[in-house]
Order: sequence, then C-alpha cells, then structure tokens
Amino acid sequence: MADDQWWYVLNAQQQGPISWAQLQERAIQGLLRFEDPVWRAEMPQWVPARMIPGLFASSATAVSPPPIQVAYSPTTPSGKGRVSAALFAMLLGTFGAHKFYMGDTGLGVIYLLFFWTGIPTIIGLIEGIFYLTMSDQQFAEKYP
Repeated sequence: MADDQWWYVLNAQQQGPISWAQLQERAIQGLLRFEDPVWRAEMPQWVPARMIPGLFASSATAVSPPPIQVAYSPTTPSGKGRVSAALFAMLLGTFGAHKFYMGDTGLGVIYLLFFWTGIPTIIGLIEGIFYLTMSDQQFAEKYP
C-alpha cells in the first residue's frame, strides 16, 4: 500500500492524491476522521476512513508518555508531617501542641483550657497512636 495514490474528502473538498504514509499522518494528526470518505484506484467507491485496515492503527501504537503516577510524600501539601504530628500529640498533647501544629487552633485552645484535667493528655496519646498507624497517603488525604 505504500505506493498507492489516495484521495480523501476534507470539508466537502476532495484532497489528493497523497501517499499511504501521508494519509496515515493525517489520521494521526486528527485531520482525517473516522467518517471522512477515502478512495484509491482499486476501490469501486468511496468508503469511510474507519473501513481502511491499518489507517488509524498507527495512532494507537504511537509513542505516548507513561501514565502519571502520583507519588505521596511523607508530608501533607501544607508541609505537615505525620510523625511530627504524632510526636507533638504524644509528648505535648496535654497542651494541644499537635492541634496548633496541624493548624486547628480552635481545638488547640480548648486543649490549653482543659490541660489541668488530664483529659487532653489521654486524648493526645490516642491521637498520636492514631497518626502513627495511618499511612502517609491517608494522613495527607485526611489532613491537607
């Protein structure tokens, strides 16, 4: 088919003759659509381009970049680390340091107001363990 002379219709205008390679290139570039009529001398009538074997196959096998893989960093988009938050929660959770670190100042103030009860200490330890059991991806999704 490489030496064939091909004609095609673009915007109701007959185009050609062009070579098979040129016809394939137009298909790859999107200048030739599946429903556009094409013809060559051995064909009895015009046919839609999709009926020509191998015409659009080269566009499917064209080199394309690999799919994007999202790499998760050990920090959130705001730069907060899971391990840092866990250490703040377990060591300074009594004073709500992990809440201030994570940007939740409202809860941080509540922890400060009730530090004398010991309840923030227990909650801080639990939250610290919770942070450590999460993956970096889960942490980044939950605490952006």
